[in-house]
Amino acid sequence: MSKRSIRDSDLDMIVKIALYQILGLVWIVNSGGYRIFPIGLIVGYFLTKHEKLRLNQRLEFAPLVMGATLGLIGIGGIYLTLPWF
Repeated sequence: MSKRSIRDSDLDMIVKIALYQILGLVWIVNSGGYRIFPIGLIVGYFLTKHEKLRLNQRLEFAPLVMGATLGLIGIGGIYLTLPWF
């Protein structure tokens, strides 16, 4: 394996972990501001199950769960407000 392909696979892994972290931060919020559903966690779970370039499954789920936890306790997050809830 050449140095270039090792570097590319490391970069791929870092980018995927960062994207899973961001995806884990996505929550559906009702009009009162309460977080009701971790939509990013569910979407990320299905993306990891149907992915062609797979990492270790634990390395894929850990950023998702960590992002969902950070979004739940309010440190940061991407909140999708649905006014009809």
